[in-house]
Order: sequence, then C-alpha cells, then structure tokens
Amino acid sequence: ALHRSALADALTAALPAGTVRHGVEVTTVDGADGFPVVRTSAGDLDGSADLVVAADGIHSPLRRRYFPDHPGLRHSGETAWRTVLPAAASPAGAATAETWGRGERFGTVPLADGRTYLYATAVAPEGYRPADVRAELLRRYGTWHDPIPALLQRIDPAAVLQHDLYDLAAPLPRFHHGRLAWLGDAAHAMTPNLGQGGCQAVEDAVVLAHLLDGAGPGGVPQALAAYSAARCARTDAIRVRARRAGRVAAAAH
Repeated sequence: ALHRSALADALTAALPAGTVRHGVEVTTVDGADGFPVVRTSAGDLDGSADLVVAADGIHSPLRRRYFPDHPGLRHSGETAWRTVLPAAASPAGAATAETWGRGERFGTVPLADGRTYLYATAVAPEGYRPADVRAELLRRYGTWHDPIPALLQRIDPAAVLQHDLYDLAAPLPRFHHGRLAWLGDAAHAMTPNLGQGGCQAVEDAVVLAHLLDGAGPGGVPQALAAYSAARCARTDAIRVRARRAGRVAAAAH
C-alpha cells in the first residue's frame, strides 16, 4: 500500500513548479452560473475561471453553499483511530489484516516504505474523545491476539488521529453547478468500510478529465452535466453499500 501523502507528493512533483499553493484557503467561489471567481485567504485569483473543481472534502463549504437544502452528513455511529508506525517499530513480515470484535475492529496494512498503517474502529457516540488515547486503545484491544497488543505498545499517542465516521445522509442531485464541479468526498462522502473513498475520487478525476478533454471553454457546462450523469448513480450505490457493510461490522451481539 502507498501512503496518501506519498501519492500527493508524486502527483505534485509532476506539475509545473508553483502550480500547487499550500496553506491557502478557498473562502468561496462566486458566480458559478457564469465564469466563477475564486476568492481565497491570499486574495482573489486573477480573472474568472473556465472551470472550478471543488475537492474540498467531506465538510465541503461549497457543497453547503450551492446545495443549501441538502441534509448534509450523517454520523455512522462509529469513531476511528489511525496512525502509522515508523519502519523501525513495524513488525517483520506484517500482513494486511482486519480483526472484528463486538462492535470493534482493528486493522494493519504494511506500507511500501516499510512503515505500518494501523486503524481501529468502535461504536461510540458522536464527539467521544478519551483523554488518554493509548489507555483507551489498550482497554479495547489490548487483550486481542498477537501482534495487536505489541503494536499498541509501539504507537506514539501524539501521532494518533481520531475522527468520527460520516457519510452523506442523501445523494446530491448532481455533481455540478454551472462551471463548478464537486469531486471525491465533497461529492459523495462515504464511510471507509469498502476502502473506496479515495478510489472513487480517482475515478471522478479520470472521468472528469476525459469529458473535458477537447471541450474548450464553451463546452464546459455540457461536459459537467455528462460528468454528473456518469458518476452520481455509481458513487451513491457504493456509498450505500459501504454504510451497510459498516452496520454488519458494528454488530455487538
């Protein structure tokens, strides 16, 4: 497996220098019905845009602005912890595995650079945040089979991320508005139970690029309408399947 930061670095390196601007927030996009103007924390981008792709994540502000009647996100009933062990702390011969308990899961994924990605999920109320992360993980998973207890002893609590798991409560009616297109979690946020969140974002990008290729500025609205037609039903079917898989995994009987 490849860590997503390594993928992002590789994609960025393939672009002309200065294309990607880090640490700049897009505050809003105005005029999507015509040629949009992108406003950022560093000022407005020069001129208007032929196309804006909103890949602004699960909490997409642009989704909320342009679909104000959409119900938004729905909590799955689970929280998740994630971390990466350095190569020196990773067990030799580690395999990709997932163990299920009563409403709890623990997974390991070896990475190509010798590190090990660890994740755990548990049924928990929204906003649940234990004060001592290591103690919480040991309480839940410390008596599970090897090598889970040993892995938990090697984690750096400061490097553990915790997020509640959400998906969209309902599908978006379309993935575009004028010359503005939504991609990835901004368009079809889903729980990670099928490992398809990032994969579907990549599919979105390939389909969008294919439909825009040769369209020219005048053909952008038509290309985006075709993008919505191609992607909405497929991604929503996977969103629903991911939620159903999560319900099975969260069973505590």
